[in-house]
Amino acid sequence: MRIKRIGLGIIIAIIIAGLSGGCAKTQSSTETPSSNAYKNVTPKELKPMLDDKGLFLVDVHIPEQKHIVGTDLVVPYNEIERNIDKFPSDKSTKIALYCRSGGMSVEAARKLIELGYENVFNLAGGAGAWTAAGYPVEQ
Repeated sequence: MRIKRIGLGIIIAIIIAGLSGGCAKTQSSTETPSSNAYKNVTPKELKPMLDDKGLFLVDVHIPEQKHIVGTDLVVPYNEIERNIDKFPSDKSTKIALYCRSGGMSVEAARKLIELGYENVFNLAGGAGAWTAAGYPVEQ
């Protein structure tokens, strides 16, 4: 019986250690993503980034949709690598991706990180969240 109690204690300690150690630090909105991750941003966070003009904005949704005003490139999320020559050659350029709801742009963000881009942002909720926040799309 004593062995079972010790075993249970060890299991509980491992679970507690896993829960406390498994929480990764998340980046704040003002931080630049690390070179191995993209950063999700809200429409409210993306708007000033676009206003600063230092951002390359890409719509990756298929089929094509109405684009956020200021979009620099439209390329299908699953054709990023084939169209990499259309992206900035400077891999430290800030690039924000969006689709309709966020799923395709996550895939595109992962691909850009894999290809060595360092400042990749994903619009959480996509163009739907953008318009719901009252920001414009092209007519």
